[in-house]
Amino acid sequence: MTIILCVSVLCAAIVGLSIYFWMPIGLKIDKSKVLKHQTDVVFYDRNTGYGRYRALGKVDGEGNLTDEPFKILTFTDMHLDTYRKKGGDTISHMLDAVHAEQPDLIIFTGDIVTSSTNWLRARQFADMMENLGIYWCPILGNHEGDNWTALTREKYLKLWSSYAYCLMENDPDAVAAQVWGNGNYVVNLLKSGGEVRKSLIFLDSGNEISQEDAKKYNVSGGYDYLKPSQIEWYRGVVANLNAYEQTEPVTSLMYIHIPLPEYADAQAIVQSENRTPGQTASDGTEYIFGNAYESVACSRHNSGMFDAILQGGSTQAVFCGHDHINNTIIRYQGILLVYNQKSGYSSYDLKTKGLGEPNQGYTVTVVRHNGMFDLSNVLY
Repeated sequence: MTIILCVSVLCAAIVGLSIYFWMPIGLKIDKSKVLKHQTDVVFYDRNTGYGRYRALGKVDGEGNLTDEPFKILTFTDMHLDTYRKKGGDTISHMLDAVHAEQPDLIIFTGDIVTSSTNWLRARQFADMMENLGIYWCPILGNHEGDNWTALTREKYLKLWSSYAYCLMENDPDAVAAQVWGNGNYVVNLLKSGGEVRKSLIFLDSGNEISQEDAKKYNVSGGYDYLKPSQIEWYRGVVANLNAYEQTEPVTSLMYIHIPLPEYADAQAIVQSENRTPGQTASDGTEYIFGNAYESVACSRHNSGMFDAILQGGSTQAVFCGHDHINNTIIRYQGILLVYNQKSGYSSYDLKTKGLGEPNQGYTVTVVRHNGMFDLSNVLY
C-alpha cells in the first residue's frame, strides 16, 4: 500500500509539473483594443563610413522627412506575470494610453514580462506590439530571466529582436567589442534633411551583482551595475554621434532599468534640505517633479557611467524604472535623472504599501526638431 501511495504521489507530481511547464499562464488581452496604429514613422537601417546607422524619421505623404514633433511613450515595470487579471488590467490601461496619445515610438524600461514559464507571455506581448504597428524599444530589467523556469536574457533578446517593429538588437559593433549585456543599442531620431535630432541609447543594467564582482569591489551583494565595456561602448557611441555631417551637436537620452548611484545622491541632497518639487537645493540640484517614497535601489558599486555622461557632453537625461513608487525628476549636475512612471498592477505600488492611491501610469517625451524635449509623468 505504501509503495502504491508513493507511486501515485510521484505520478501526480510529474503530471503537475508537466502542466506547469507546458501550459503556462498567458496574458489576458482584449483583442478589440489591439488596433493597428496609423503611423507616419519610417525605420532606416544603413551602413555608413562611420558604422551602422539605425534611425526613425517622421515622413509626409510623399515620403519626405519632416520636423513634426516626435512623441515617445515609456512604460516601466509592467510585471506581466502569472497574475492574469492584474496583467490584463495593465495591458488594458497601456492600450488605452497608446490609443489616446498616438505615439511615434514606445519604450519599455525593464521588468516587462516576468515570473516563471513566461515564454508564452513574452511571445503574446510581442505579437500584440506587432499588431499595433508601432515601433518599440525594450530593455531588460532585473526580473527578466531571474527565474530558472523563465526565458533567459539571451532568449528574450533573440525572441523580441526577431519582430519587425521591435528595434532591440545586439549592436554588431558592441558584439564585436565583446560588450557585456543583452540589448545595448542605439536608435536615432531624424529631422528634415536627414540630420539627427536626438539619439536614444539603451543599456542592459543587469540583474544582481555577481559574487565575484561583489568580492572584487568589496560590496555586500545587491543589484548589478553598468560594466566597463558598456561604458567604453557608450563613449564610442557619443564620439560618433556628430560624424554624420551634422550642423549642430547631437544630444542623446539614455534608458536603463536599475538607477545609477547618482539618483541616490540627488535624492539625498533634496531630502536633506527638505526641498519640494519646483525648488532648487543650495548646490544647484533642481527638484523638478514627483515624489520619492522609497530609497534608491541602485548598485552598491559605482562604475563611473555618470562621469562618462558628464565627460561626453551629449546625454541630457537618464530614464530608469525599478523603484516602483518613485516618480521624481531631478536635475543633478546638469543631467536630468528621471524615474519613469510605474505601469504594472501585479507588483507593489503606493496602495499596497499603504501610502496612497495606485500610482500606475507612463511617461511622455516629446522631442522637437531642434532636439529640445518636453517631459511629463502621467497617471492612468
